[in-house]
Amino acid sequence: MCSAWDPGRPQDLELVRCCGRHHRLERGRLGGRRRERERLGRLGQPEQEVLEPGRLDHEEEARHGYVKVSLSTSLGDAFLEVFSGDGSGTFDSLSGNGCMPAQQPQGFFYLQAGLTYYFQVGTQSVEPGQIDLTVTSPTPAVNDDFGQATSINSLPFRGFVDISTATIGADDPTSCFNGIRSIWYQYTPTADTKLGLTQTLGQPYYAIYTGKRGSLQLVSCGAVAYGPVIDVKRGTTYYIEILDQQEDQFEFLVGEGFSFRTVKLKDEATLQQSTGTVTVAGSFACNQPTDATVTVDVTQRRGAHTVHGSTSFSTPCATTESAWSTTVVADSEQSFSTGSATLSVTVYGGGGPPFFNTDTRTVSQTVQITKPH
Repeated sequence: MCSAWDPGRPQDLELVRCCGRHHRLERGRLGGRRRERERLGRLGQPEQEVLEPGRLDHEEEARHGYVKVSLSTSLGDAFLEVFSGDGSGTFDSLSGNGCMPAQQPQGFFYLQAGLTYYFQVGTQSVEPGQIDLTVTSPTPAVNDDFGQATSINSLPFRGFVDISTATIGADDPTSCFNGIRSIWYQYTPTADTKLGLTQTLGQPYYAIYTGKRGSLQLVSCGAVAYGPVIDVKRGTTYYIEILDQQEDQFEFLVGEGFSFRTVKLKDEATLQQSTGTVTVAGSFACNQPTDATVTVDVTQRRGAHTVHGSTSFSTPCATTESAWSTTVVADSEQSFSTGSATLSVTVYGGGGPPFFNTDTRTVSQTVQITKPH
């Protein structure tokens, strides 16, 4: 909890602690610098200020419900503290989540109508720096009807919405949920990928469909909080219904889950005649860097016998094509020889936040085993 400088107090000097830092506040001054106060502009418009060591305060008349506050700064130790005041010179810090460090680029604050809130930015830096403070209110439910579905043109997409005016459509699908107010979005991927959903505020539900109005086919549904990730196909339009009966405001995120972009195999393998082993190679690319597990199987028919060998290893997968190669040893008395063989490769990997999903791809093809050139 951080106590604010109170101009009505008789003492000239007070030591307070905010966001884990101590700040010395002089009456009418802060850290030897003039204490400034400016009226916060229209919601959604960033305030950009060159911040001298000390604090810059903003004042905003509250709206009932949540606002999203984004803090962008060149000062690593900057923070935001939100206070409410009644005009008598007494300030109360918002309990629980009233303090937001610069390492947390955005946060949500629940404001009550009729109170004035003060967004106070502080820092201990000795050098001037830039701070951008944006306060955003949720958007209304303009996409209440399926016919007015909001198009998602790029990922990631964030929806900070107020669903209080949303209704239940007469032809809203009931294959998963029934009698719950909802809003609609649509997304058409330009490549096969994995589509993920998660929430940053509230506990909404989702249902994803393909098809047309009146004949929608359910793809997936459930709680957004579970972080669902589904496979989506290039050129197919997916209709995303977001539902919530309990909460008026929430924010959700639609993004791309982890996936392998490509998995390629070379159509030629090299035989090591002295050992009877074979060296195979390929490449892959991921949509985010990870350590992937590669499992390789080689099967070759030699007359009445089948020669088989397998191996597994870990290697980094990058967003650009990453090459790999490995040597496979036969697991029988027979060894590999020149000629055709079947190469099967399975790659497995996982991504980080916000979806933490995994992906597995298997590719098989015929390769020619040759002697070293």
